[in-house]
Order: sequence, then C-alpha cells, then structure tokens
Amino acid sequence: MRIYYNSGHKDFSQEEFLMHALRNKLRLENGNISSAKILERKFLSNEGHAIDGFISVREGGVYGLNIGQNPIGTGSENYIPFLEEMECQKIGGLYRVKSLIGKPIFFLASQDNWSHGYITPKSLSEIVD
Repeated sequence: MRIYYNSGHKDFSQEEFLMHALRNKLRLENGNISSAKILERKFLSNEGHAIDGFISVREGGVYGLNIGQNPIGTGSENYIPFLEEMECQKIGGLYRVKSLIGKPIFFLASQDNWSHGYITPKSLSEIVD
C-alpha cells in the first residue's frame, strides 16, 4: 500500500500501516475529491509545485489535499504516481487534474481533523483483499 504525502510517498505493508496509524493516533477516513489543481504548473507541462485541493466527506467536513510540495522542486516526481494510480485523464500527454473531482479517496486524519496522507482506492485494496 502506498500513502502519498506533501513530501512524497511511502509504501507500507498492512502491519506497518496499522502501526503507523496507531503510533500517530490517525484514523482512516474516506471522501470525494471536491477540487484539485497543479500549483505553479509549467506551461504545456505536467511539472509543477504540488497537487492542491480539497476532499469533502459525507458528514459535511472538508479536508485539505496536498501532495508533492516538499522538498521544493520535486513536486511532479511525487504527484505523478498519484495521478496515474487515480487514473487521471490525459489529453495530449497532459494530465487533466480536474478529472479527479468526484473521485473517491481515502486519507489518514488526526484527532484535530487535519489530513496526514492520502490513499487511492486501488492502493487500499492491496491490503484489504
């Protein structure tokens, strides 16, 4: 299972994932992406600073979505695997990030309701099956 962060991504086994969540007092939440864009996207390129947006949950709450911002200059290296895993639409080789809107996503949330890592449905299914 892969978890995407502001600073990249990390692969976890089921046991590592559970220990990570328990140690950091995180809970698994799910929602739908309600907005998404590539920050500081270079003209006619997939390169940019980060994927930025919001996740809406059923109870009416909203959580931030931010993948790939740190370290500076590595954004697209961090978020392109996320876009591929989410089956983001491409037109002429360019990701159409708005196609993520409405798609389901899982994330880890803290007790203070901040998001701390994003998990695609495809990645979550790897440990649930």
